[in-house]
Amino acid sequence: MKILVTNANSRMALCITRALKKKGHDVVVADYIKNSMCFFSNKKSDYFIYPSPYSDPDGFISFILEKVKTLNIDVVFPVHEETFLLSKRKSEVEKHVGLAVPDYEPFLTVHNKDKLYDALIQQSIKTPKTLYLKDFSDYNEIKMKLPGKVVLKPRQGGGNWGIFFPDPVFCYNEQIKPYLKDLNVDIARVLVQEWIPTQEKYSHVVIYQNGQFIQDFADIHVRDFPLSGGSGVLRKTCDASPMTEISKHLFDDIGWHGMAEVEYVSHAETGEFYLIEINPRVWGGVNSAITSSLDIVGMYLDIAVGKRAMPGCYKTDVQTRWFWGDMRVFPEYFNKSKSKFGAAGHYLHLLIDKTKTDEFYWDDPMPFFAWPCHTLYKMFKNRGFQPVAYDSLTGEWD
Repeated sequence: MKILVTNANSRMALCITRALKKKGHDVVVADYIKNSMCFFSNKKSDYFIYPSPYSDPDGFISFILEKVKTLNIDVVFPVHEETFLLSKRKSEVEKHVGLAVPDYEPFLTVHNKDKLYDALIQQSIKTPKTLYLKDFSDYNEIKMKLPGKVVLKPRQGGGNWGIFFPDPVFCYNEQIKPYLKDLNVDIARVLVQEWIPTQEKYSHVVIYQNGQFIQDFADIHVRDFPLSGGSGVLRKTCDASPMTEISKHLFDDIGWHGMAEVEYVSHAETGEFYLIEINPRVWGGVNSAITSSLDIVGMYLDIAVGKRAMPGCYKTDVQTRWFWGDMRVFPEYFNKSKSKFGAAGHYLHLLIDKTKTDEFYWDDPMPFFAWPCHTLYKMFKNRGFQPVAYDSLTGEWD
């Protein structure tokens, strides 16, 4: 089959492209960003640049459908937030090409953190207590309803955008007001959530076909970026069964289709699993599943073309690494480590052991260098050390 993989400047798209090529498929990659990571991969057969799905959603859909026709694309494999737009326009897109994304209503149910919270409470699934920031005229009153540590986050968003941990020792007003100014969004979009003391953090992935559970997968976040909690930069596959029934309880009820990643933490004192949030798309650690021999791309293709997807199995204790993300977190990890020698030795060991990285493969080396080049370019362009997205959604998917 000929497959179109979107969001080609991401390591997730790169991992998917390599896995599809290994299975013998013809892979076309695309993004709205010039010189995207996958454009340099020798595993792709063709590439193109499309209009931004954020600033020109109609142009994006029209261009994709045009390329589907001219390039004879069989299946579109969306990777990041363009998945949201393809879900929203699903009925239109599916007339022309295979696609495995959920309907838009269940999509928003799990993506909007406030809607998700209501659904979890209704089904008695453990999740951190969540409140609207707009309901507080004095932010110090948060301490009365949520004593201890809290986290502020947008109702929609991913990739650690907008995540803020105010220090409960100090005045919340003095911390939250500057945060809102920097975030520059409507306060109605911001939630305040109870922080759960964490023993382990997990990614639990479910795959559904027309409301029927097909497969799940899980890994432990050995290290995140940032360390306080975020994207997994060092991961180890594990048994998914402690989370399976919890996730199924939710996704069975809403009739899911396609894949989704559910983030869990186990409570440091009780060991109970708490559902934190859901990413209804390809997740950052997809290479963890691929490397552990789970045919996740094959299952996606079967679902996209209407063929019955069959469950598989994967190896546990397989470690994978987002190399450049792990490099970014190294200073924080080093400074917080009790043994500086041990921290440095751990990183050096990862360079020589069998831990697979998301980016670098000996038979496809060039994409590895694209990510730091883009990061340095954005830092220079924006005159800051915090790289920002080339384009992003200023509002919300609704």
